[in-house]
Amino acid sequence: MPCGQRADLCAASGATVCSDRARTSVFASIAQHSDSLSEHPNGEYASTYRWIVAHLVQHDSYHGGQAVLLHETWKKLSASSY
Repeated sequence: MPCGQRADLCAASGATVCSDRARTSVFASIAQHSDSLSEHPNGEYASTYRWIVAHLVQHDSYHGGQAVLLHETWKKLSASSY
């Protein structure tokens, strides 16, 4: 969630703000490279920029699915209490 949209929530969650800053930094770094298969050294191993972007998409999708499952569970539990 971009912090400009829900500043009240982002201010309450340092993790969200940190995550947004990290994501912005990663995308800025990737934008400087024209070759998506060039390697980015990272400690013991190197990752391609293509892998980094694919991993971010997969990671966000995974958490989006978790949010949906939690919401559906909440709806079922709320409906059964009436």
